[in-house]
Amino acid sequence: MTPAHTGEHPPPVHETPASIPLHRRAELRALHAAATGGKWVAVQDLHGVNAIAVAGFERSRQIADVLGAGADYGLANARCIAAAVNALPEVLEALEAVEAECAALRARLASAHEDANNR
Repeated sequence: MTPAHTGEHPPPVHETPASIPLHRRAELRALHAAATGGKWVAVQDLHGVNAIAVAGFERSRQIADVLGAGADYGLANARCIAAAVNALPEVLEALEAVEAECAALRARLASAHEDANNR
């Protein structure tokens, strides 16, 4: 347990790691909006050539070829790219929800601390 805190300011709160700045989030959202729409999936042809395509249109709406060394010829890279693109909107929304909850909790902490100091 830490010693009691006295003074006008709330006790120190451990700072969270640096967040993604708002301008960077806007850039990421703009990039996502400008990219080919739909769920992205990794596809591999019979010759081991990997690509990213739109789900349901794997042969007609390919987005990019993905190359790589190793036994899978880049299939893991294609899967990672597709998963990251598909998750980006949810990840940004989750980040903002956590930050809002953190801000609300900090405000409650400051209020409780102020109430305790006024007693």
